[in-house]
Amino acid sequence: MQFDGSLSLQGAGAGVTLTSPSGDVLRYLVRLDFRATNNMAEYEGLLAGLRVAAGLGIRRLLVLGDSQLVVNQVCKEYRCSDPQMDAYVRQVRRMERHFDGIELRHVPRRDNAVADELSRLASSRAQTPPGAFEERLAQPSARPDPLGRRTRLNGPRGLSESRPRDPRGALPAPLD
Repeated sequence: MQFDGSLSLQGAGAGVTLTSPSGDVLRYLVRLDFRATNNMAEYEGLLAGLRVAAGLGIRRLLVLGDSQLVVNQVCKEYRCSDPQMDAYVRQVRRMERHFDGIELRHVPRRDNAVADELSRLASSRAQTPPGAFEERLAQPSARPDPLGRRTRLNGPRGLSESRPRDPRGALPAPLD
């Protein structure tokens, strides 16, 4: 799976591609019908792709994205100082439970061209290309905790989601 987010004067959007082991490709545009930052659009792309993959019954997933911030926050290399980004990380953690394994890797923008193009189409409000699916979101997929609780990087297992991680960026198996 590849994901990307885009912000333009017309709005925000995300693009997702899912490629099967046999090479079949599903393309998705996600139009964000709410005020969003570029980082929010990136997370919306990641979450949309995870929702689609889970809905298709995919159990193991390689996820590629060109946002260093998103990849490093999810892989616990960067702290989330913004409550909205923290909410997105918590939502990704919830989605992990639908999979036997997820590996998340950062890739250069040039290696994420199809998802990038889909995200640009979504944010510019351009016509959905033939064969692509479109999703519209009226509100963010994640909301900051109203009590101000944050995801911690260290702490008791289950509260912080602190688990060993593969140095290549692989996400560990979900907690039961």
